[in-house]
Amino acid sequence: MFLPCPRVSVCSVCAPQVIILPIAWHQRKEESARIVTACEMAEQLLQAAGLTCRIDDGDKFSPGQKMKYWELRGVGVRLEIGPKESLAGTAVLAVAAASPGQVANKSSVKVAEPQLTQRVKQALQQLGEQLPRPGAAAADEVQQQQHEQQEKQAGDQAAATQLQQPAEQLEGPSADQPKKKKRQKDKGVSQQGPAAAAAASGQEGPSIKNAGKPKD
Repeated sequence: MFLPCPRVSVCSVCAPQVIILPIAWHQRKEESARIVTACEMAEQLLQAAGLTCRIDDGDKFSPGQKMKYWELRGVGVRLEIGPKESLAGTAVLAVAAASPGQVANKSSVKVAEPQLTQRVKQALQQLGEQLPRPGAAAADEVQQQQHEQQEKQAGDQAAATQLQQPAEQLEGPSADQPKKKKRQKDKGVSQQGPAAAAAASGQEGPSIKNAGKPKD
């Protein structure tokens, strides 16, 4: 059983539509860097078109082992880029054959728009793959930006509401507020006279009628 390189983790559900294989010898540093750069360019073009793709640049397995590994996992379209392709700005487009065990159909394709994405989409359609809707990637990006903007506005509104709350509500009632209210009540009672003070205390004060009558 072939295992993927450490960079790639895949299951039957999340397998990419296209796998990109750099055909390079790591001992040749400059050549390998040029090939990897060409693979990354192809990856960016395909992702911009809404296709899922990955680069398998592991060095534990041979290119033939990698090809078999991805074909067994249902990835029927791959791009192969070696020294000649990286210099020419092209890639080998390999499409899995209809019957298992047969050699994949290979052709050369330019790593540029719109040739690359058109050819890859045609290959996927031949295999019955479902292609992304036109503009789906851009629509998803716009929706994400709108969601982030709404979250920011909600946060700003919550902060503004909190700043507008009275300081008493934010800090809670102070300890001397009951005493202050009691002093204000006592002061108001003293200004109203003895009758009001007696009424406030629950006692009956002298009536106005008998206020000036001398006692016997």
